Amino acid sequence: VFAESARREAGESDQRSATGQTRGPLDGCIVSIKDLFDVAGKVTGAGSAVLRELPAATKDAAALTYLRAAGAVIIGKTQMTEFAFSALGTNPHDGVPGNPRDRKRVPGGSSSGAVVSVIDGMADIAIGSDTGGSIRIPASLSGAVGFKPTRGRISTEGAFSLSSSLDTIGPISPSVMECAAADQVLSG
Repeated sequence: VFAESARREAGESDQRSATGQTRGPLDGCIVSIKDLFDVAGKVTGAGSAVLRELPAATKDAAALTYLRAAGAVIIGKTQMTEFAFSALGTNPHDGVPGNPRDRKRVPGGSSSGAVVSVIDGMADIAIGSDTGGSIRIPASLSGAVGFKPTRGRISTEGAFSLSSSLDTIGPISPSVMECAAADQVLSG
């Protein structure tokens, strides 16, 4: 959880709103991000205990740069399967964030924490990645909307890669309208 920066970003959005200014449909929107995105000053763990020992990122991933410019409030990173390599949502180091519709079931993955953050109301939109279903599977198992854009539509710069020829970045949200708004911002 990025408590300090999220409070600052939310306060800035509130100030813009009070003066009738906006940066668009994501201004003030609470957004969580999968733990494979670089955040300046934070370690990019990608669900792995090994990567947690690496130095912190020096700059934000391209997706975060777009989100912050649009006024989104980045609330924190979400749990994921190790190296984004599973459709179940399990992780040997962090456990399993139970499916938000039935905690005894898996949430699907690899963007498991992303879907949980949206359905449980911790975030309005979650940003995940999809190589072979990692956005679509958890969204479908939890009753959310997950959108996998065409590869190359959204920059993967600063995102840990499972397969550079197949990885895509996309949103998970409660509705198609929110996914469309996030896609517009993420694609520039």
